[in-house]
Amino acid sequence: MFSQTTHYDLTGFNCGEDTLNRFLCEHLARQHVGRLLRAYLLVTDDPTPKVLGYYTLSGSCFEKETLPSKTQQRKVPYVNVPSVTLGRLAIHQDLQGQGWGMTLVTHAMKVVWLASQAVGIHGMFVDALNDKAKDFYLTLGFIPLTGSNADALFYPTKSIEKLFAE
Repeated sequence: MFSQTTHYDLTGFNCGEDTLNRFLCEHLARQHVGRLLRAYLLVTDDPTPKVLGYYTLSGSCFEKETLPSKTQQRKVPYVNVPSVTLGRLAIHQDLQGQGWGMTLVTHAMKVVWLASQAVGIHGMFVDALNDKAKDFYLTLGFIPLTGSNADALFYPTKSIEKLFAE
């Protein structure tokens, strides 16, 4: 997890998406400290850790009607589905295609699953940045939601539980 007391080397981080590069440098620390999100970093073990990737999580909800089936909708007795949003996910270009993205998503799922032991969380929500990101999440088993946002995806806590429950 991001630490306020650690100085990170952000120079040279480039995931290929300017918005994600800028977020890391300009907003991540402030939003983590302000508890708007929790940031998790993939770093080197250098004295000044170099950031190789990151993801963010925040509490959220989305409309129940966007769940893809009436059966799934009936499982939630509220208008909104309690969830955790995987807000940003970025891997340095040099490491892309080597499984680090899946590693970070798996770690995020573990964090969500552990949090779901204390707080009601129906699953993990993601609003894919682009078609490439959407395809990545779909290969991991995320479910497309219905409605006006074609990039909205969901991974149920029940499915996450199967990955980590002993």
